[in-house]
Amino acid sequence: MLIDVIVGLSTGIIGGLWYNHVANFCVSSVLLGVLYWFFYGTAFVIGILEIIAGELETGVTRFMAVSIKTFVLSLGASLGLMLSSGGGAMEVWTESEEFCGQTNLGEHWWRIPMYLASSVAVLGQYRLPISQYVRALIVMLAGYEAQYAVFHGISESFTEDNLDTAASNIAGAAAAAVTASVLAEIINWGRQYYMDRLLSKIENPTVLGNLVFGCMKVSIKLESCFGLGRSSDFERLDLDKKLDQQMSELYDDNHSRDKIEVTKREENLFLELIVGSKDLNPWAILMPAVYQLVPGSVIAKLWFHSIFPPPDDSTESTFSSLMVISTSLALGLILGFAVVQSSFWLGGKFAQHFESDDQTEARRRHQTKMGGMYTAGTSADDDPGSTTLIVTEDDEAEPVRDDEA
Repeated sequence: MLIDVIVGLSTGIIGGLWYNHVANFCVSSVLLGVLYWFFYGTAFVIGILEIIAGELETGVTRFMAVSIKTFVLSLGASLGLMLSSGGGAMEVWTESEEFCGQTNLGEHWWRIPMYLASSVAVLGQYRLPISQYVRALIVMLAGYEAQYAVFHGISESFTEDNLDTAASNIAGAAAAAVTASVLAEIINWGRQYYMDRLLSKIENPTVLGNLVFGCMKVSIKLESCFGLGRSSDFERLDLDKKLDQQMSELYDDNHSRDKIEVTKREENLFLELIVGSKDLNPWAILMPAVYQLVPGSVIAKLWFHSIFPPPDDSTESTFSSLMVISTSLALGLILGFAVVQSSFWLGGKFAQHFESDDQTEARRRHQTKMGGMYTAGTSADDDPGSTTLIVTEDDEAEPVRDDEA
C-alpha cells in the first residue's frame, strides 16, 4: 500500500532538488511524465466503457479506484516537492510554468521514432515477449497516427470547444481496435496454417500457403539466431521433414514402416504447438495501444490543480478535458469493435453461399466468440442478478439477460 506513496515522494523530492540546485525545467511536465508509468489511465477508460455498456458496478468501482490511486501518487509527489523546496512547493510549481510548452512535436521529424521508443518502453512494462513487439507496435502506431492526423486536420475549425479532441480520440481508439482485430485474424490464420502444415494435415499446399509457411520458418530461425524466440519453436522445424519422410515411408508398399513414431520430447513439442496455435485475443495487442492513448496525465493534472490551484481557475476545464478524452476513447473502442463485427457479419452473409455447413458453423462460433469488447468474459461466478448462464445442446455456456431468460 506504500508503493504509490514512495513513488510519488521520491519523484517530487528528486524533481525539487534538481530544480533548485541544478537547472530550471518544467516541473509539471517532468512529474507527469515520470508518474505516467504508474498511473491507471487504462483502467479509467475501461471503467467508463463498462459504465456505457451497463456494467455499472464494476465500472464505477474501477472509476473511483483509479481516481483515488492517482490522487495518492499526485499528493505524494507534491509532498516530496514541498520537502525538497523548503516548503516553497507552490512557488516552484508556478515559476516553472514559463519553461513549459516549448517543443512542438509536429515540427520535428523524430516525432514518430520518439513515440515508437516510448511504445517499446510500454511493452517492456507489459512484460510482452520481444518476439511479439512488432505486432503491438503496429497497433500502437496506427492508433497514434489516426489520433494525430484527425486532431491536426480539424483543430483550426474547432478553436472554442473540445470537439477536435473528442473526434481525434474516437478516431485513434477506433483505428487501434480495428487494426488489432484485423491483425489478430491474420495471426490466427497463420498460426493455424502453420500447425496444419507441421502436422501434415495439408496434402496439396497452394503457392500462397508455401509462401506463408516459408516466411514463418524464416522468422523463427531469425528469432532463434538473436535469442528472441523459444528453443522449442526452432526444434519443431526439424519435425516437418521427419514427418514428411515417415509419411512417405508409411504409404510406400515397399517399405516396412507401419506407424508414425515420435519421441517423448517430440510429442511435447506437438502439444505445445497445439496450445500455442489457439486464437490470439485482440485485447492482447490492443491494451498497450490504449495505454498510450489514455489520459493518465490529465487525471493527475486535475489532482495537481486541486493541490496547487491555478490563478486562472482552470480546474473545471481540466476536468472537462478529462471526461471528453476518456469518454471519447471508450466510444472509439466501441465503434472500432462495431466496425469489425459488422464487417465480419456482412462477409459471413456473402461467404455462406460458397462454403459448406461445417465452415458456416465454424465461422458462426468464431463470430460468437469475438462478439464483445470486454477484457473479461462472463463466467459462472458472475453476479446471477446481471447474467444467467444457459447451457445449450452443444454444451456451450451462453450469457442471457434476465428478461431474455
